[in-house]
Amino acid sequence: MNAYKTDKSPLWLYCLFLFLTTFCELNLNIGGNAFKYAHYFLLMAFFLLGYKRAPYVQSFWCILLLSIFGNCLSSYVFRNQSFGISYFAYYQIWYLFFFFALVLTRYPLHVVEKFLMWAILTVTIVYYIQLVIFPKVVWGNAGAKWVAENDLYFRGLVVGGESAVSLGYLFFLNKFLVAKKRYFLIGAIICAIPFFIRGYRIMIMGSLLSTLWLYVRGQENFQLLKFLFKIILIFFLLVALVLILYQHVPIVQASLDNLLDRSGESNQTFDNDDYIRIISINYYYTSFFKSPIELFFGAGMIGDTGPVADVFAKLMMYNYNLTDWGLIGLSWYAGIPVVLCIIYYLIRGILLKVPKEYSYINAWFLYLLIISLTDPEMYQHYSFLIQSILLYMLYLINPRFLKFK
Repeated sequence: MNAYKTDKSPLWLYCLFLFLTTFCELNLNIGGNAFKYAHYFLLMAFFLLGYKRAPYVQSFWCILLLSIFGNCLSSYVFRNQSFGISYFAYYQIWYLFFFFALVLTRYPLHVVEKFLMWAILTVTIVYYIQLVIFPKVVWGNAGAKWVAENDLYFRGLVVGGESAVSLGYLFFLNKFLVAKKRYFLIGAIICAIPFFIRGYRIMIMGSLLSTLWLYVRGQENFQLLKFLFKIILIFFLLVALVLILYQHVPIVQASLDNLLDRSGESNQTFDNDDYIRIISINYYYTSFFKSPIELFFGAGMIGDTGPVADVFAKLMMYNYNLTDWGLIGLSWYAGIPVVLCIIYYLIRGILLKVPKEYSYINAWFLYLLIISLTDPEMYQHYSFLIQSILLYMLYLINPRFLKFK
């Protein structure tokens, strides 16, 4: 690799981040799909210019592209969807190619991390502003009909790059554990509050397990009793924080009440065959696919128009939503090979040994893998762009981390 640049601010990267997220999904109501196509061609340019400058990981990107091509071919054969529609429908996954923009910058790890912190702070601030000013619509999906008509609207509000908020929690917590600076702890708490505002059980479980992982990874002379004591103490502190928020923050109170109500409903458990997730997965694996080959390569990604979009719209009338099954649901449309590529880099990212101050990368990839069981956060709203930044940071730590052995 070429010598890394250390004499420049990541300001232009930050501006590029704002452009690629359309200013955190700012509702501009102009240009139609102009931004989407501009993003696509820019990301492809980064890929073409940076591919040869990223040794050791080229085989991974080739396999990912071949998997996408196989999915497009499957969609053409079984759903009569053109390659053009299928290819552009992958626009969220293309944000992984921001990796090559970072390769071209040749910035060192500390500069990229500074840029990452700017992105985290920006998305978090935007999220809270949109939450406070609702029903005024400025960012994200706040203008969606299903959000506006829901009494628990705050559970569904998202902004562009929303994954940066959950990453921010682990980022600041990691910095606090290493540097013991209180302002890092404050940042972690601010980024943790949305877990309880949204009230999704899988996110709360993922955040707790990734916190545990983060703590364990940071231990050098591990003492079991001391560790268990601290975990119990942290648990009670978290419970106390939740109770305080529950008493004093109305939206947290409403969200947690809804979470408890849903947990107690007998018609929404995996023991009940009528539970919508069970119904949808039964349908997809028994009636949806036209061939085992289509099951493997996928039906094709869902674009703004096209045969696959029409089929998906009809299925949504029965609440057969792919997002209810996270990465499993994504495999029905993107194909198993594409999803395996995603799982591969997540697992590699979780297991890679990194310096203590970067353990949040391992922990966040674990968080994404956990929530992807039933939640689509990791493949929506520019999450792949956030992931690409961490992939590049891991690449700087160990250039061979994605190399197939």
